[in-house]
Amino acid sequence: LEDFETCERVFSSSNATAALIRHASHFHYVQYLELHFSQWDADKYAELSRFLLNNYRQALKLISTNTAELDAYRALHPNENLDFGSWAAEELAYLKAIESEPKQDTLRVMYVEELEKLAKLESALQSSRDDNFLSYNQLSFTPGSGLSHVASTATKRSHAARRAAERRVRSQQDRVEDLEEQLGIEPTRRWTSDQREYVEMREYSRHRQFIRAVEELENLVVQRLFELSKANLASTGAVTSSVNKFPKLLFDGPRLCEMPLKGTTSSP
Repeated sequence: LEDFETCERVFSSSNATAALIRHASHFHYVQYLELHFSQWDADKYAELSRFLLNNYRQALKLISTNTAELDAYRALHPNENLDFGSWAAEELAYLKAIESEPKQDTLRVMYVEELEKLAKLESALQSSRDDNFLSYNQLSFTPGSGLSHVASTATKRSHAARRAAERRVRSQQDRVEDLEEQLGIEPTRRWTSDQREYVEMREYSRHRQFIRAVEELENLVVQRLFELSKANLASTGAVTSSVNKFPKLLFDGPRLCEMPLKGTTSSP
């Protein structure tokens, strides 16, 4: 069945009017375009009716032909559970799964990364608090006015740095809690660095780029096979030839990653 996307055809047709209206006045310019599209609408209305009729006939033919083939297949395999509807649903779910990274995996990787950032910020905050107690000595005080000007300025600077560190920690905690809410993780059960889920996601994030490249390559292979199937090349050997080309890529690591990462589309 064909689609209804006709923008390119519309503009291709209207381009033919350019030679006639290029030097016309604005009124005649608009008038001629209006005339052109009015005639276009009239012509396409009749063609659209023919288009819908032909597609309807095609759909009826597909239903009739495929129903007979399915009945013949059921007769040859009476003991099999032939749930074609669930097969189509599983195929659609598979295609969606390899199209992009699962949302849960993306959120888990982000969660681990935000936890690591939070740990670094908390460590920096603790260091700034410890510095407040280590930055004074006997020379920091004067006999009559307490802290010297230099020590007082350093103290204010240290306190400002500590408050900034506290704000960063609070902001990071909000981001972590937001991800925990999306993942359904209780704040009291926050992942720790020695937890199995945490270790698995860290390992996954290390190889994430390569894994996504392999999944993208798989997606390209499947798309190519579907294109060949729709072109009625399933029995011509073209499908087998295309499939035989892809295993060779598995022995070429850089090429394997390069193709999907650079946005390469399926090629013949």
